[in-house]
Amino acid sequence: MKTPLLLLLAPLALYATDDGCESEPPEPEPIGLLHSEPGVCDGYIELQGYDGSTVDSGWGRIDGILDQAALIIIRDDCTDIEERCPAGTRLQGSVAVGQGECRNDSNGVSTSGINLDSGFMGLCSAGDLVWIIGHDDCGGLTDSCPTGFVPVGNFHVGSGGCDGFPSGKDWMDQPLDSGWLTLCAEEGHGAVVVVGSDC
Repeated sequence: MKTPLLLLLAPLALYATDDGCESEPPEPEPIGLLHSEPGVCDGYIELQGYDGSTVDSGWGRIDGILDQAALIIIRDDCTDIEERCPAGTRLQGSVAVGQGECRNDSNGVSTSGINLDSGFMGLCSAGDLVWIIGHDDCGGLTDSCPTGFVPVGNFHVGSGGCDGFPSGKDWMDQPLDSGWLTLCAEEGHGAVVVVGSDC
């Protein structure tokens, strides 16, 4: 299965440098892909992009500053691949992809370009990009982005089952069986989620 090519033209802003001069900030670049409900076009929204666009089944591409964030494979159900957060970053939440089935599909792509069929993808950052639990289908606690952060995309995880088997975790390691994980970026970071549909 080929992964889609999602394009984004990001707005530019000016940043002050140490010498007082202004310069363009680093451009956000793709740090990874997540596939939600592959091929299941059932009318239920599974992804929401930074611009409010939604898709049923499809891909969410996370764009960020490459030396400040990464998407890694923290558990692979089908092989022994496991990646670690880059130096200077730590795990800020995780998302399950695939459904425990090893079908040689691509349901996630890490920053290093490794495809994941089924398992968990982890988000690494220095703290300026985090997952929060935006809505818990099972009635648990929900959260909003920390002060100084803005929501840049939403991913639905789990299938509505409240069975004690997490389909994701937030930046404080709180588990989520089924619900919405919201990606929050520090204001000015430039990170976004761009979505593309299978349906």
